[in-house]
Amino acid sequence: MIGWLLDGDPAIRWQVLSDLTDAPAGEVAAERARVAYDGWGARLLALEDPDGLWDGGACFPASYNGDEPGQPWTATMHTLQTLQILGLGPASHSARRAIGLVAENGRWEHAGQRFFDGEVEPCINGRTIETGAYFGVDVAAVVERILAERLADGGWNCEAENGSVRSSFDTTINVLDGLLEFERAAGGLKHTGPRIFAFQNVGESSGALRAGGYAMAAPERIDRLVFAAFTYKGEGSPTLKKRAEQVDYYRSHNMRKRDRDMIRSIATRDKPGTSDPAAVEALADVEMQFGDQIPTGTYLDMTANLPVVHPEKVLAPVLLVRGEYDGIATVPDIEEFFNKLPNGDRQFIILPGTAHSVTLATNRQLFWHVAKSFLNMPSPMAT
Repeated sequence: MIGWLLDGDPAIRWQVLSDLTDAPAGEVAAERARVAYDGWGARLLALEDPDGLWDGGACFPASYNGDEPGQPWTATMHTLQTLQILGLGPASHSARRAIGLVAENGRWEHAGQRFFDGEVEPCINGRTIETGAYFGVDVAAVVERILAERLADGGWNCEAENGSVRSSFDTTINVLDGLLEFERAAGGLKHTGPRIFAFQNVGESSGALRAGGYAMAAPERIDRLVFAAFTYKGEGSPTLKKRAEQVDYYRSHNMRKRDRDMIRSIATRDKPGTSDPAAVEALADVEMQFGDQIPTGTYLDMTANLPVVHPEKVLAPVLLVRGEYDGIATVPDIEEFFNKLPNGDRQFIILPGTAHSVTLATNRQLFWHVAKSFLNMPSPMAT
């Protein structure tokens, strides 16, 4: 498959080299540079009008009168997006020339607004932010405007100017794509109010390890974290000691069994009677629709690769929740992780009468109470 992809256009090859091979950065950069003068990217650049636009218009071709069926995709906005997807280097001569001409001559069909000033529809302005930020244009004013136009349900809709108060998927995705590219280029969204791309993550057991991995890889994306049934080094864990007996199997098999009996064992292995049988059966009913095999990865991590989450790299506020009878980690193991967290906004709570899975516990309302309280905690007035 990789060989077949590498026989394709430079726009495909450089991304394959970057994402699917161990090619040196210089080789990837050289292949990406070809987008400007070879293949699909070069063909699109050759179609640019003398004034820098494509097909004579910003959103629509100059010949478009609104009666034709469908959406023409040949005008400037769509072409710039395509060149971005193909990977045209923002600093390349072709890109700098094209963007300069668009900035100088591009006008929106709505009311003649300059291209990188945006117009009135957030779906168009989201795309303007994305291409502008990617190609190095200052679109901060459009960002501030679009953030102020966010609807009460959290998204955006191009029909808001006509009275719509309900977000649309298409418009919201366009806006979020634009804001994400702006954040990448500018190093952060500088505005008041909640951060658009900062998430509250809740993970239980292996899910807590994955949430921690994401928090280390993208700390700017994390607002607050809840780790339930978490394990740090696994020292003294009876569950992991038993599981380690099968470590050779985990090393040699990509999948392991997770059938109904295995799911039931989660609720009974530490302290029978602490989990809600109805909740356990409901979980099994849902999971069995997808088969009884799941990837082995987290079991191998827990038995051979701990620690996989390093507290000094988890920068967000953290709530650690452990069931009183949980066998996946001892109290000292969690305390060691807790004490190494750099953020002073951290909590460690032990829930009485619960075991490993706090979400399946008879006392699960205790978990939802502490998690909700932590996630909704107001910002401190003094630090």
